[in-house]
Amino acid sequence: SLNSFNDLIHPAYRQYLWDLWPQALLQNTRIQAEYEIMTKNGEIKWVYEQGVGIRNEDGEIEALEGLLIDITQRKQYELELKYRNEHSSVSGLYNRRFFEETITRELSRNFDRKRAVLLIRLGQFNMVYLTLGYQFGEELMKDISIKLTELCTEDIILFDISFDSLVFYVREYRDEKSLITLAEEITSVLN
Repeated sequence: SLNSFNDLIHPAYRQYLWDLWPQALLQNTRIQAEYEIMTKNGEIKWVYEQGVGIRNEDGEIEALEGLLIDITQRKQYELELKYRNEHSSVSGLYNRRFFEETITRELSRNFDRKRAVLLIRLGQFNMVYLTLGYQFGEELMKDISIKLTELCTEDIILFDISFDSLVFYVREYRDEKSLITLAEEITSVLN
């Protein structure tokens, strides 16, 4: 059974909201937040919350007043647009635009991580499209992408940058040997 509205809030957002409210009350400002809730039947919904603390004559908080709006449809549309903007429609991998944004963002950070880019050129892949057809080529690219995705981790990200080129961005690696091992694993998957 639910004890409070807090029980409806998706666990990933609870601490964020518990930090946001006291800060807003301290600064006497209004909060605005978008987050997920879980309904009684287990359905996930996005809500927009706007709220403010109500003070008594002595200036003490006596209540919280707010507005909660279901924005699930709008949020799903936003997330779908974001997905389409960042992913290849053929392979489902992150696309060239998102690769460029990621590299620009990562290079602007000032930290001493070892980073690498491994380019995979699928030579003569255009011949697959020409001889076996576009649909077969797309299915083959999807299959290759799924298999190569198994090599991904939090620090190894795969991008589809053109119809015949993929890129692994390695955010952090131990040494050159670990990159050689990754290259060998990639070759093995492609073979």
